[in-house]
Parts: sequence; C-alpha cells; structure tokens
Amino acid sequence: MKKLPHFEEHIGLSLSTWVEIMRAFTKIRALELELIEANGLTIGQFGVLELLYHRGSQSIGAATKLAMSTPGNMTVVVRNLVKQGLITSEKSAEDKRSATISITEAGSTLIGSIFPEHSKRIDQFLSGLSREEKEVVRALLRKLNKSLK
Repeated sequence: MKKLPHFEEHIGLSLSTWVEIMRAFTKIRALELELIEANGLTIGQFGVLELLYHRGSQSIGAATKLAMSTPGNMTVVVRNLVKQGLITSEKSAEDKRSATISITEAGSTLIGSIFPEHSKRIDQFLSGLSREEKEVVRALLRKLNKSLK
C-alpha cells in the first residue's frame, strides 16, 4: 500500500478538513440530484428556477452570480429553460447585451411542486446534526467564505 506523504500538522489538518467538506458535499449533491433529475431538470436549471421563484426577475448577470454559475453555463441553462417554456428572456431596451429573465406560470408550477420536497430532503440530509451544530457549521462556513474574498 502506498504511504501518504507527511505534511506539517496544520497542513495535514487543512487537507483532511477539505476532504471531509468535499465528502459531505458530494453525498448531499448526489442525494439532491435524485429529486431534481426525476423532475427532468439539471442542477443548473433547478437553481435558476428556484432563484426566480423566490427572488423574482433578474438580469442574467445577477442570476449568474446568485446561482453561483458561470456566464457560459448560464447561457445554456437559460436557452434550455426558455425552450421548455419555464422562463422568458427579454433583451434590455437600453443595452442590447443585457437581458432580464423571468419565471413563467409553467416554471412556477414546476418549481412550486418540487421545492417543498427539496426543502424537506435537505433537512433530512442534515438531520445528523443538532440545531446548535447546524448553526455552528453555518457560522464557520460563512466565516471561511468571507475570508476567501
């Protein structure tokens, strides 16, 4: 068996912490995808529909940031959601490079039928933690996120 490299203690702790974060994320994402894909959506499409459902119409630029996507991926996601009739995209009259996306009635109906179950499933995925532990994890991850800016 190959021996793992030796690291300074603080680096080893950082690496093992990262591995645990990624393991938890990978497991949760796989479980999350079961419901999303069963409803004919990709994770990106679900994210955009959920964003528009809860926050209302957005510029594509704002939606890209809020959905934690990339401009290239957002272009494909928006194009496919428009084709499916789940959102609309309207070019800005002032700036033809900009567009605003909005959820349609069909999109609202779809995400409205999925989101309650999605929320319950996320709660179940995190049920191994107490309320206090969830608050600590959330606070620590928020602190980590802010330190990376």
